[in-house]
Amino acid sequence: MDCGLKPAAVVGHSFGELVALCISGVLFLENALEMIIGRAMAIRDIWSSDKGVMMAVEGDFSVVDQLLRQINKPSAGDRVVIACYNGPRSFTLAGPSKSIDSVAEAISTKDSFSSIRSKRLNVTNAFHCILVEDLREELEQVGRGLLFRQPDIPIELATESESSSLHSSSQYVTKHMRDPVYFNQKTGKAPSVVHLA
Repeated sequence: MDCGLKPAAVVGHSFGELVALCISGVLFLENALEMIIGRAMAIRDIWSSDKGVMMAVEGDFSVVDQLLRQINKPSAGDRVVIACYNGPRSFTLAGPSKSIDSVAEAISTKDSFSSIRSKRLNVTNAFHCILVEDLREELEQVGRGLLFRQPDIPIELATESESSSLHSSSQYVTKHMRDPVYFNQKTGKAPSVVHLA
């Protein structure tokens, strides 16, 4: 932008969306830093002993969905979910450590899932899954302290629905960390959209 680039819009993937809020003018830098610090403190102080695992997978959605249906049987307890829809065949799974272990075992031992390629991600916590639930109250408190403005640069939220908005700022921080990231739908936008990964 300092070199004269005038983006039509900005979009960010997961943590990158927080950067996009600041770049777009929705949050002043000070507010953006308050949000990131508040979020980090909630993760440090409240997250359960199981930090969870995130796993990148490549495969047909129907096969990945079948895998999750098998892993998430009612008797299995904690659930593994698609945390990020990154592309037509690119997903990030998230869930409790033992549940992701079950996913890895199914991929390596069952012929029906042998077409799926997977890699555990080197992340501190499994975001966008059930493990975020314990932080909900604290994250809502962080959101209540933020002043959301109309963007100077349009921002595309990486959400399932185009109608998602920033009007309910007290819910934003929680929903951002808990809900899945739908980035695949956003990457088909015009080339002047700046992606913040």
